[in-house]
Amino acid sequence: QPWCVSRSYTVPQAAVSRAFQKLDAVHAPSAQGELRKAQVLDILARFDETFMTGRQPFQRQLIVDGLERSETDYTRVRWSDDALFKAFAVELNTQERIYCTVDVSDTSTLMSQIVSGLVVTMIVVSISLWMAGTMPEISEIRCPGCEPTPVAWMEAVDSTCVVFFTLEYILRLVTVVSVRLEMLSANFVIELLADPDPHAEPKRLARGASKFFRFVRSPSAIADLLTVAPYWMELAFQ
Repeated sequence: QPWCVSRSYTVPQAAVSRAFQKLDAVHAPSAQGELRKAQVLDILARFDETFMTGRQPFQRQLIVDGLERSETDYTRVRWSDDALFKAFAVELNTQERIYCTVDVSDTSTLMSQIVSGLVVTMIVVSISLWMAGTMPEISEIRCPGCEPTPVAWMEAVDSTCVVFFTLEYILRLVTVVSVRLEMLSANFVIELLADPDPHAEPKRLARGASKFFRFVRSPSAIADLLTVAPYWMELAFQ
């Protein structure tokens, strides 16, 4: 298993296979698993233009020429081939690699697993400290008539958790504008590849500002912000 997110992201084979199965049902119901070479070239071109892979036409042609030919129709190729599945790959920029590392939904690398594990652990620790802080027997009263407060080490650990959550939120916030989130969506990829129109235009990806506001309005980002905001507001007004 790789230590960190690689420079290349390959669309899950299940999504690509599902798209080709849908095309089979429309264009080749009597020849399952086969599509015309021109159609496969159009699909690769649409993928490349949508995600700006930089792949040239001759490179797409080499991929298609290397596929197994149909036994009954030389204009058709069998699409169930690892070489074709691997062709649906995107070179990741630095921001995308950082985003995928800190995004808890991605556990494909050791680093992302470590980050996800730390996030879950610190959530559990933070909740446990909050619950423990309400128990008088493990709290301290710093002045006559004052409310019980957590002991110093508990406050230090809680502050560490908040700082970690804040850094994780900021990293996602500043990198999301450069992330092609659509490549992580199986539904988007299937719809892109399985378009029955052989001359369909490439789809437009969300732009930077749109991705930023979509992120800050997402339930997970709102929950993260509400988790850390009270701490920093209290610190600012002390």
